Formats: sequence, C-alpha cells, structure tokens
Amino acid sequence: MYIWVVLATFIVALASFNLSVRSDMRNIYVAPQAEATLTKIYLQQKAAQTFVTDQAYQSGSYTPGEVSLDDIKDFLPVGFQIDEDNDITKQNFSYLYCVSTDTENMANKAAQCSGDNYRPYLITYGCIPQRWKNVRDGKPRNDLISAIYNVFGVGGGHIGYTVPLEPVKSEQNKIGTSMGINARDVKWDPIPQYIVSGDEGEHSFYNVCGDNKACDYCLAYISTLPSKLQH
Repeated sequence: MYIWVVLATFIVALASFNLSVRSDMRNIYVAPQAEATLTKIYLQQKAAQTFVTDQAYQSGSYTPGEVSLDDIKDFLPVGFQIDEDNDITKQNFSYLYCVSTDTENMANKAAQCSGDNYRPYLITYGCIPQRWKNVRDGKPRNDLISAIYNVFGVGGGHIGYTVPLEPVKSEQNKIGTSMGINARDVKWDPIPQYIVSGDEGEHSFYNVCGDNKACDYCLAYISTLPSKLQH
C-alpha cells in the first residue's frame, strides 16, 4: 500500500511540471508588488510633509536638508518597513529644499527658508529597484508604469520616474530645467535646477538621482509646500 502512495505522489509531482502558468498571475502577484513599491514612496513623502510643516509652524521657518526615517517614524503607518541597507541605490530618501525664485529655472539656493523670494520643495526619491527595470535600457518596466496609473490614476499627483529634459522653457518644461518627473505620460513635472545640481550631501537628490546620480532612473514624488506659514 505504501509503495502505491509514494508512486501516486511521484506521478502527481511530474504532472504539475506540465501545468500552464495561471493567466492572471501578473494581476495577483506582479501588479501588487509594483504598486507596493510606489505606495512606499507615497507614504514616506506624506509623513515627511507632516513632519516638516509641523516643525516649520513651531519655529517660524522651514529647515532645509534631509528628513530621515527616524524623524518621521511616528507619522508612518503601522507595519511600514524601514530600509536599513547602507547601499544608497536601495533606499528612499526625503529632502526639503528651499530654492530661490530669482531665476526662471530655480538654479540657486535661497538665502533663507522664510520671507520672500524662496519656495520650499519636498521631494522623496529612490533608485528604481532592479526587478522593475528593463534589462535592455534600464528604463522602468511597463509593470511599474501601469502601477502608477493603478495607484494614482491619470489625473493629479506629482509622482513618477525621473527623465532628462532639454533645459529650455517649453510647454512641458515650464521653468527650463534639465530634469523632470514623468507623471504617467500625461504630465511632466520639472524639478527645480538647484535640486538637480546642488550638492547637499551624500543622500541629496544630486548624488542619488541628479547630476551626480547613482542611478539613471529614479522614482520620485515632489511637492511644493506653502511659503507663507499660517496656523
């Protein structure tokens, strides 16, 4: 009897190798993982925004620089997994920049984060994980691009993947910067030139995704914060 049980198990195992892959495998496995990659950046950006605006209201001005995960841990949802890998290509970073509005492409750092002639930008970004990159050209795979539509829709939102732009003013590049965010192929958000070119430290956008980039393509979420702080 025992030998027949073993034989039947062996036959079933062999047969399983001939079963076709489920037609909905991409929907039930790949798509949710791609969406989770985007949602993580979204949640980190929202937590960082809450933190920096709370700090600004208390002090009277924004404090430019990196917003660490330790700073925002109390504003993240329960279960949010914090990356502890020392490789900057495998982490997401949040930075607050105060850029000058004296030039059209915002290529200069503002003298201070209060008063006039400045604009605060918060940006969360990270290199696109290898599994979501096209093996031929390194660009984001369609799975990831489709996930942007699924999570954020076709309309608003300033999240997408970074792309080089011709640094001249145009309908899509309204401030004439050299890099922008492809927000679902229907809207291009230009990134102020100082964010792209200004070296604000190892984890700044400049070193991870900008002119001195560690990765050719990044996921990024950018927000303009209110320059006039009102309770």
